[in-house]
Amino acid sequence: TIINPLRGLGIGVAGSAGHDHGALPKYTTTGQNTFFKYSSTAIARGEHNRISPQAYYHYGPLGMMAEYGVSSQQVLKSRTLARLDNQAWQGSAGFLVTGERASYDGIKPKRAFEPYKGVQHLGGFEIAVRYSRLQVDGSAFEHGFADPSKSAQRAGAWAAGFNWYLSRYVKLMTDYEHTKFRMFGGRKPLHSENVLMSRIQLAF
Repeated sequence: TIINPLRGLGIGVAGSAGHDHGALPKYTTTGQNTFFKYSSTAIARGEHNRISPQAYYHYGPLGMMAEYGVSSQQVLKSRTLARLDNQAWQGSAGFLVTGERASYDGIKPKRAFEPYKGVQHLGGFEIAVRYSRLQVDGSAFEHGFADPSKSAQRAGAWAAGFNWYLSRYVKLMTDYEHTKFRMFGGRKPLHSENVLMSRIQLAF
């Protein structure tokens, strides 16, 4: 009985190591707006290592997940070479109000969407919340790899959502997300972003 509550716990880690040469990425919001980009004259030059630990926990109708990631990359502009460590993390939680068991492998509704059988056969319903943050290494601005007046150093977003599981293979999602930005050196921040989106997910 002591071990049973821990059966839904999982821990993992992923990573990569290599060398990049050439164009650098830009960072975008959920609404696909760019909030950070490197100078057009800055390029990747050298080692690029990543590590990302994560953990999840499911107990009854409750499911939670947390992830953390660090991207360490050598960047060159003119004769200036520096290693930048950009970090990101997110935590999320969901609760199945119709009582299904939360699972990393997906949700199977107790009763699939078959309305002709009655109002109890409408599938499974879940409410979910999430918070995420990405922070760019301050050296990116100190060494001129990015423009501190146009690119944000940090983006933090909170989201709330409602998920409808029509069956094990069909999921409808509606989410609202609010993102705020922080600039390097306390400059005037970019406008906050509000996004309302819906999507359908199919699994086979």
